Amino acid sequence: MRRSPGLRARATSLLPSITGVPILAALLLPACVPDPQPLWPALTGEPDVGTATGPYVPAAAAVDWPADLTLNAGRFQLAQLSALPAGDGRVANDLREVRDELADIARSATGSNRRLQQLRSAAAARSLDYVALAERIDTGLNSSPEPEDPVLERRWRQALSALDRLAGDDPALTRLIRRVTSDREATVEALETLESGIDLSGASPADRGTRTGLLRDAEAMAATLDTMQSEAQQDLASLRGYVTAERANLQILRLAILNGEPYGISLANRAVRDIAARADLPETPTRGDSPLVVIRFNESDIRYAQPLYRAASLALERRADALFTLVAVGGPESELELARDHAGQVRRTLAEMGLPESQLSETDWSDPEALGAEVHLYVR
Repeated sequence: MRRSPGLRARATSLLPSITGVPILAALLLPACVPDPQPLWPALTGEPDVGTATGPYVPAAAAVDWPADLTLNAGRFQLAQLSALPAGDGRVANDLREVRDELADIARSATGSNRRLQQLRSAAAARSLDYVALAERIDTGLNSSPEPEDPVLERRWRQALSALDRLAGDDPALTRLIRRVTSDREATVEALETLESGIDLSGASPADRGTRTGLLRDAEAMAATLDTMQSEAQQDLASLRGYVTAERANLQILRLAILNGEPYGISLANRAVRDIAARADLPETPTRGDSPLVVIRFNESDIRYAQPLYRAASLALERRADALFTLVAVGGPESELELARDHAGQVRRTLAEMGLPESQLSETDWSDPEALGAEVHLYVR
């Protein structure tokens, strides 16, 4: 599997522990600096490692990026149906009708298996096309390109098209799942008919033996269709999760190309928890709390994006449901108004990096000790 140093964005060092709280290092430019107080205040509650909520594991939990789409590999073959005995009595005719239904279902299921294998093969090939393009973009970003490099922009558009083609497999897989589900339901109906829907009074021993064989066939068919349905549904969930995660990664790649510097995977792929389910919502920051990052807009062009990403990414690595607050800080009202404008700019940058809106709030306060217009980022 590929190793991609620019987009793995892992923490490379740990500062000494202060009051029992590990302090994670962030590389900060002179205009984007830590508060003199500890850089990394304690996050409320215990870190939550969590578990995967579906078949697809986001890139944030993987070792490398970009990663290939992984689908199931099951192949499904139905056993040959039991033969009917000779005769045209009432019971034999009822059993023949059920067997014909099962034969129709078996033919449909065989076609569904063939179609499932085709869709998996096509999706895997499209994923490889996308990954190859993403790798080339990643390599280019780690070669110190100029902002808005035209070659990288062209490759980005190609990667987006490749991902769109992969997403195009969704409707076909959805239709296949509906077909398999319908066949499974029909098999269950046939099974119920065999169990209790045929009057066996006067049935011959051969008819009873045929019924037993068809019962066994229907049960096996239902189990096979159950597994096929489950795997196809997992494949669809994996496909959708992959496309969603990689669309977010392409968004931050677009920002990286615009600025000519690598960041990492989208913050959306690190913030994977439902914030509404968090029971230990912390209080909002107040004056005197230690910010995660301080951005001082004391020059015309402050390149704050990379250290901002690094700090937010490390926070989300530690706790995926961390909450962030942007605070515009200034002394005179004119500086505070300018700081509000800058805070809006920083908020848009974090959104482009993938930070969910539900995990970011914004406020402002006046501080006579502020060195001009500042934007502070707090993590809770």
